[in-house]
Amino acid sequence: MAFNRLDILKSLKTSFKDAISTIYYTDRPSSTSAQQDSFAVIRNGDISDLHAYGETYVSILIFQRDINGLENTFQLDKLQKSIVSLLPINNDLFYTENPQLLGSRSDGDGFHYITLYFGITIK
Repeated sequence: MAFNRLDILKSLKTSFKDAISTIYYTDRPSSTSAQQDSFAVIRNGDISDLHAYGETYVSILIFQRDINGLENTFQLDKLQKSIVSLLPINNDLFYTENPQLLGSRSDGDGFHYITLYFGITIK
């Protein structure tokens, strides 16, 4: 069975668009035409074929611009809560389960990010 990972990514982007306006697939661009204060990157992992279903995981990296070189903890927390509040997702393509959060890290380019990940069962 073939699973379309792009359809999964598009569906997730649509699901999270009210929580964060700029979402990229797989990687962040090296540059953009406009300065951004926050954005997210959605990635999915290897897809296992379980015959009737498929299984994968998704990670969402949530980025927030630093203030004076320090993490903007308040805004990063607000973004995280906005995204988590939209889980679980259960639609025609998949359902999500077991969200987990990794601590914040600096990207070395003026942003801190947190990683939210969760399992997906593909219908």
